[in-house]
Amino acid sequence: FGDVVDGDELPYVPTHQVSLQLGAQVYDFEGYLTGTYVASMRDQAGQDDLSLQTDAQFLLDANLAYTFAQGWKAMAKAENLTGSQALASRRPFGARPVRPRLVMMGVNYAF
Repeated sequence: FGDVVDGDELPYVPTHQVSLQLGAQVYDFEGYLTGTYVASMRDQAGQDDLSLQTDAQFLLDANLAYTFAQGWKAMAKAENLTGSQALASRRPFGARPVRPRLVMMGVNYAF
């Protein structure tokens, strides 16, 4: 973390972080919605102003599944539904945003 002295705040440790997941299952369908909030945080150890810090972030993710036959399940997942581009980090190689919007689909079979 560079030059660190007693009393410095640690980088990448948010003061507030919360995640809430709501879900439901009805017959062969199930779905979950997850919201995650992470407060802004220091980008380097220190006690001074927070000129080098990340952005506060709110991410919304969704998961859906449908069981269509014995042992078979179709699934879909979407991350960062809001399309947030908050700054997640500046290290190791410069400013980086949070994960981009991502949609995945697949089929699962359980033996």
